Amino acid sequence: MPWNPFKKSPPVGMAKAQRAPDTRESSTARGYGSRWQRYREQFLAEHPLCLNCLSFGRYEPATVVDHIVPVAGARDPGFWKKENHQGLCHACHNLKTAADKAAGKTRNRIFPADGADKGTDGRNHGR
Repeated sequence: MPWNPFKKSPPVGMAKAQRAPDTRESSTARGYGSRWQRYREQFLAEHPLCLNCLSFGRYEPATVVDHIVPVAGARDPGFWKKENHQGLCHACHNLKTAADKAAGKTRNRIFPADGADKGTDGRNHGR
């Protein structure tokens, strides 16, 4: 049977123990602390349905506040812009994130204390 991305279980052969470990910083270190959690609750109360599912005529609750244009963290200028947010269900958010990564749209940037914008290669990208 083919893998269904809207099903809760992982694809065959991708048991949780087989997945690569998550090496990212904690969610709080990436900017998703208590301030974000309060904002998230308010945003999802105002936008309770998944926009992607709605476009297909399905009514699924939004559970994730997605950054339409990917951001690198709380210091990224687009992190708090409400117009850069949309409510998605978990499955649609995972699909969008995977598509963004495949298209090279993710923004893995480093924002040091001096505010300089450096890419993962460590070079200054002069924002």
